[in-house]
Parts: sequence; C-alpha cells; structure tokens
Amino acid sequence: MIALCCSDDRYADDVHYFGGCLLTEDAMWSSFILGLGALPPDLQIVGDRWRDMWLERLEATTCWSDTWMKHQRRDAYWQRGSVCEDFSKISIPVYAISGWDDTYFNAVPRLMQGLSGPRKGLIGPWSHAYPFLGDPGPVIGYLQEAIRWWRHWLEGVDTGIMDEPAYTTWIVEPHAPAPFYPDHPGRWVGDPSWPSPNVSQRLLHLNDGTLSPSAEPGQTMILSSPVTAGRDFGRYGGYGGTVPDMALDQRREDGLGLRFDTEPLGEGFDMLGAAVVELTATCDVPDAFIVAKICDVAPNGTSTLVTWGALNLTHRNGNAAPAKLVPGETFAARIELNHTGRRIPAGHRLRLVLTTQLWPILWPSPAIPTITIASGTCRLSLPVRNPVSEETTPVFQPAESSPPVASIELSPETHRRNVAMDVGTRRKAITLMSDFGRQQLTDRAIIIGARVIDRMQIAEGDPLSAHLDTAWDLSFVSGDADVATRSKVTLTSNASQFQLTWRLEAFERGALVFEREGTTCFNRDHI
Repeated sequence: MIALCCSDDRYADDVHYFGGCLLTEDAMWSSFILGLGALPPDLQIVGDRWRDMWLERLEATTCWSDTWMKHQRRDAYWQRGSVCEDFSKISIPVYAISGWDDTYFNAVPRLMQGLSGPRKGLIGPWSHAYPFLGDPGPVIGYLQEAIRWWRHWLEGVDTGIMDEPAYTTWIVEPHAPAPFYPDHPGRWVGDPSWPSPNVSQRLLHLNDGTLSPSAEPGQTMILSSPVTAGRDFGRYGGYGGTVPDMALDQRREDGLGLRFDTEPLGEGFDMLGAAVVELTATCDVPDAFIVAKICDVAPNGTSTLVTWGALNLTHRNGNAAPAKLVPGETFAARIELNHTGRRIPAGHRLRLVLTTQLWPILWPSPAIPTITIASGTCRLSLPVRNPVSEETTPVFQPAESSPPVASIELSPETHRRNVAMDVGTRRKAITLMSDFGRQQLTDRAIIIGARVIDRMQIAEGDPLSAHLDTAWDLSFVSGDADVATRSKVTLTSNASQFQLTWRLEAFERGALVFEREGTTCFNRDHI
C-alpha cells in the first residue's frame, strides 16, 4: 500500500484534538462536510431519481462535530481505525508519504518505527497535496515513484526502489516567513531507517532567557500568556502554496511567552526528527496547556517558525485518562514537538518559546493560567542529523500527470485574511475568507462553486469569550439540477461546557427546499 497524507492515530493526528487540546479546525472541517455531504448526486449518472435521492440524503445529514465532541479523550471511538493500536497487524509493504506543510507528517516516522515489515517513508515540502502537485514545491514524479513501488511488490519487477534509502526527507533551507510559499528551498537526504543512526540528541537547558548546554539554576520564571497569543501562527491544516494561511514573522508572538535563545551559532546544523521539552513546574489552576515552539532567528531579528507542539497538562500521563493539575503542586510534563527537517545556519540563533495560549488554533482553557518554572530545571532535546561522509542523495523523476479536466473559469479564486481589533470592547476578530470561484467542467457541462468564511473572535483577558463561526456556500449545476447548500457551525463555551450550534439550508433554483439545525451542549472533559 501507499499511505499518503494519512493518520495512524485518529485522536492525536487529525483535525480534532492536538496534544489533548481542542482544535478549532474540528468545527471548521465539520461545517465543510455538513454542506458537502448535502449536495445531490449527479443526474447525468443517476437520472430522474436524483431529486428523491437528494431529499433522502438531506434527511440523513447531520453535523459530525456533534459526535466528535462527545469524545474529548482518547477512548474506544478513536482507537477504532487507529493503526497505532497494533502495528503488528500490518504485514504488507507500506510506503508512507506526506509533506512538512501538511498536518499528517508525524505519521510517517511513527509508521517507520512501528511497522516490522517492508516499509519506506518520504516527507517532502508539500502541504495537503499529492507530491506531483506540490503547493508548495518543488514537486516530484510521484506517479513514477508509485509505479516503481507497485511493480516491485505486485509484479515482482526489480525496480531498485528497495535498494534506495528507507527514509527520505526534504531538509528545508533558511528563508524568510511568508503567508504562502510557491516553493521551499532545500535538499533531499536519505537515511537507512527511522530512527536513523545519523541522528543524535543535543541537550539544552532552559535558563533565565537562554538555552545553554549547562544548567543555570536560581531564577524563577513566570509564564502567563494573553488569550490573543497565536494571531501570527498561521492555521492548523493550512494549504500554504496558494492560500495565505502560513505562519508569519514570530517576533510579536515570541514576546507573549517565555523566550529562551541560544548564542549565535558558530556552526550550522540540520534538525531532523521531533524535539522534546521536558518540564517541571507548578500551575495555579487545574486546567491548562502549554505550547512549545522553536524558531530560527536571523541576525536581523526575523523569527521563522520551525516546529511546535502542545500539551494539555491534564493529559500529561496520556490522552485516555486525564487528571486535573493540583494548583501549587509540582508536575512533570513531556512535550513532543512536531517532526521537522530544517537547516539552522551559522550566525543564527535557535529560540524556544513557551506560551499558555494559541488562539485561534487551540480552544482556550477555562481560566488564564500562571505557570511557574525554576531556571535550569527543564531542558530541550534537539534531534541533530550529523553530517554523512558519503551522502546518498535521492533523485526523483520530473512531475507528470494526465491532462486536467477541461474547464472554463466563470469567476476567479480569491483568498483574504483580516485581523481587526475593537479597542472599545477589546475584542479581536480574525476572519478567513476563501472564495474558490466558479468553474464550468466542459466535458459534462457541470458548474461548481464554493466559498467559506471562518470568523474567530476573543476578548482580551477573557478566555470564555472565544467564539467561532464557520460557514460554507456550495453550488452544483448539472442539467436541470441547480442546487446549493449553506452550512454554518458556531462554537462557544463557558467554564464548564461547550455549546455547538449548527444549521444547514438547501436551495433549488434559489428557493429554500430544506432546513435543519441543532444545538448541543457538552461538558468540558479536562479541556
């Protein structure tokens, strides 16, 4: 099999819960599926019965977050279908592929480590896209690579694919942050396995504002971030090749937490793998999370996000059985950041930043926490890929694909991201607007259209003011069928509950023919 942009853990690595924290992406994805699943079958395929089939489909449509939010911890619902529950059940050869700008790449090294049969891993610079499409590039000849894999395992043809490095990754070279990238500069490297014998751990201690090889105790550090921390972090599940949703310069964000810098590096190095932060600290509230991020800081001060991770501290002993913090009592936590492949050049600084908020990616805890850390008691473990004397550089064929479906653009694709602050109410709103335009598919005379508006609001100093509205408009014209759907999902919370409200409307030739809505309250389960 080829597992592309896949998840081996449905709870931890999808669009629902990250590090035990609720992702706003859960409701945004649910809003899309609510509208998409309510579109009709194509009358050019099913004939005149399309409308009866459509109305039957509408009657069966509901909001998926209504189910997902009933399972806020890693229970049997998420275990089902999560292959990490028992990797030994997979004996067939597996080729796992993803991209660093996707949200599913952590599954590739986990599959490489967990599987025992024949396996290969490939992580390129891409977002949630096929490697021959890129976004961002550079692209590769994925179809040729797939054929080589299938011919080796299904036809017994020696294509040489299993003689090449088992784990191939794109090491991203330094470049300035941007809302989207046509390409990520870098180079391919190949390792014989994962974990790789070419990667070792470099330990750095979290001292008073510095990252150092030796511990420097004696200082007390206080961490308490404003609820608006996270504005410039980009979007979880971004598509950064064309949509402006990637992380920006992090200098503003770096000042909203505890910051630890190395001295300017005398020698550059490659990071490959997952960095880990080991913490001992105290907290003044029973529910809190910590976000850890690593940035590459250029001599001019530009701070580029390299990788990040988060941990709901009530999940410090696992996602299945969370336990409240005891205010004032010392706790230990291990935060594993996302895997990365990144070059950190000489003359730059490496920066670790800890925050207690990441809005609008993560839903805020019920109260603003204050976390106390003693200098020299915590450390960062960096995965450093050591220079290889005889590096095997993977080579891929140029990208190929069949001709795209012929289409006529009826209206263009546009994307906008607005940030607004009402100084009177101290309420900040982030609005993402994506109009995917309208296209006519000329081979079947089908016209499709899609647009979405996601609006995330929060008031300074008040985590309970968090408010998410996510709405999709989708349209489909085929022959006599002229239909559209409008879906909206709203998420709010108080100290003890979440409230999910959704509404679905369906239109035929502009007239409303179906509507359904629902509201559900869920107890906050250690989130």
